[in-house]
Amino acid sequence: MLYFATASGPNVRAAMMAGRLGMICTPAGGGSPRPGVRFCADNAVFVDGYPGDAKYLAWLRRLAQRADPRLASFATAPDVVCDAAATLARSEPMLDAIRAAGYPVALVAQDGLEDLDVPWTGIDALFLGGSTGWKLGPAAADLVAQARARGLWAHMGRVNSHRRLAYADSIGCQSADGTYLRYGPDRNLPYLLHWLDQLEPASSLDPTPESSMPSRPTPPPTGRQNVAAFAAAVVERSERGYDLQPADWAPAAEPAEIPGLDDILTAAPLAAAHPGAARIGRTFRGVPLVVVVTGDGFTLAFRPRPSGAAPMLLATDTEPEPEPAVCLNPGPRAADIAAAQQAVLRVLGIPAR
Repeated sequence: MLYFATASGPNVRAAMMAGRLGMICTPAGGGSPRPGVRFCADNAVFVDGYPGDAKYLAWLRRLAQRADPRLASFATAPDVVCDAAATLARSEPMLDAIRAAGYPVALVAQDGLEDLDVPWTGIDALFLGGSTGWKLGPAAADLVAQARARGLWAHMGRVNSHRRLAYADSIGCQSADGTYLRYGPDRNLPYLLHWLDQLEPASSLDPTPESSMPSRPTPPPTGRQNVAAFAAAVVERSERGYDLQPADWAPAAEPAEIPGLDDILTAAPLAAAHPGAARIGRTFRGVPLVVVVTGDGFTLAFRPRPSGAAPMLLATDTEPEPEPAVCLNPGPRAADIAAAQQAVLRVLGIPAR
């Protein structure tokens, strides 16, 4: 498994030079890989950074002058997020032009591609995009198997956790990308390299549901061997998702008492999907919060509500880019709490049970 990351700091660049990571390049990013570094070229449609067909091709040609295209796993054709039919209409006119620029060309798979005619003979790679639920479902896994059976490269986008990396590997993806190293690269790099080291050298083509992946990554040998300590490290990473000033976001001596929080965290299906939660006390502009970090690294922030109502889920930021934060105000009824649980699961990309 090859993980494509942004070149965030000298340690990450050193890992790239050593062949342990690849680099993801985008038109807006402006960077190019150093000699010998594997890379991929992404169109940046997902983050609204696509410059248009002509400018994208011009950027690919400039990139080929600074980096060896033979080290590129793929360059993505332009797509339409979560719409396979529109993606095919947008991509197919660009396939030959991208290949003519010197790159293997990747089709970005979007929701519904399983029901359409995939131009297998016109592409060199399949890039799993789409909604989280579709990307982690059986249709996407079957498309990966078809791509691999044809000798094509298979890649999964937006991979920022051990669980998802292991799942991508289990269905046969040969590479993945994500923003895990963009924020706190020195702190997160050992974890990512350790996750990669844990994967089998060859990916299985038998799909293994993400929910059956080991629920808790083994931390790298840094002394953080229990959930609470690991949670503290993840909380540090998660602070980026709130765009806060230091004075806004402060530690608390003890986690606040929040009525109803146990009901949300211990009831199925959340507890079954994410066991081993630890609670960290924080304050946001003086308001007490409880940050909950599960054993597999999912981060949720709760605040109390008056009159004994169920707690408010402020945010969950396992993948802060681009997964949306949620703001809920569940009432005290059991149905409201169940709705809050389901919203949490939707953001985390876990099917309801």
